[in-house]
Amino acid sequence: MMYNEFLTLSGVNYNEITGEYYMKFIEPVYQYSPEEMFKDKQDFINWWKKNKELCKWMSSVLRSKDELQKELKKSVEQKTELEITIQDKQIEINRLNQDIEEKDLFIKELEKSKEDAIYSMRLSIAFAPDKTMNDLRLYFFPKYEQAKKDAIEQGIING
Repeated sequence: MMYNEFLTLSGVNYNEITGEYYMKFIEPVYQYSPEEMFKDKQDFINWWKKNKELCKWMSSVLRSKDELQKELKKSVEQKTELEITIQDKQIEINRLNQDIEEKDLFIKELEKSKEDAIYSMRLSIAFAPDKTMNDLRLYFFPKYEQAKKDAIEQGIING
């Protein structure tokens, strides 16, 4: 119901009930009351005249309810956003855990490879020292003969 219609049907003037008062304390009750509560606008106005304080109280309850619904909607939206963020973070955590597992496996394989290489080197030193020394020379000096000449020239070894 519009403000002017309310003034006409209730017989009050705009000095008694301002538009602001109507919108704040009367209109919400009329607007949100169940249809079966009042048979028509005049029935609502008759009820209002007998229950002005109750109407004012109901209006504040309805406004509070409206505010709570808005807050609830906002909370639900925030919850949804947080759930998406949590899901994204869980995916990231799972990916990082998989990376860690892969790196741990790589480190274990590397350590085993190192241990195997050390064992093989020990065997070579123990059972084939000359071959091991030649392999090391070639490893450190791919141009072994040139390195040997340099070592003789510098007096490091006798030629």
